[in-house]
Amino acid sequence: NHRILKFVLSPPRKELFDAINRRTQQMFDGGLIDEVKFLLDSGVPESAPPFLSLGYKESLAFLCGEFNLAEAISITQAKTRQYAKRQITWFNKDADVQWILGFGTDQGVQSQILQTLGDLTPHIPIE
Repeated sequence: NHRILKFVLSPPRKELFDAINRRTQQMFDGGLIDEVKFLLDSGVPESAPPFLSLGYKESLAFLCGEFNLAEAISITQAKTRQYAKRQITWFNKDADVQWILGFGTDQGVQSQILQTLGDLTPHIPIE
């Protein structure tokens, strides 16, 4: 008999959106456009599934001249924020979810999850 635990991290919305914006910028700064160019040059067709994902789709549009770089980044950020909101809405429908306020990098969040796991499974040491 197994019990499934579902933890959902829920940082403050503004902090989440700021983190999404920073992470998107880092993706582009880290070579996302070059990665998309490499895939195209390797023969991956523009219709391939990778080009449907967030960031890749906008990078492809940039390379095709549909957006400038700033627009590609801004659109990716907006679509990623919208995706995060849809995820929150989806998880809100699940009564079995345990919401944890904060980011997973937060020591307090990590401790809270480990404590919960330890309380539920006292025979298994959690470190």
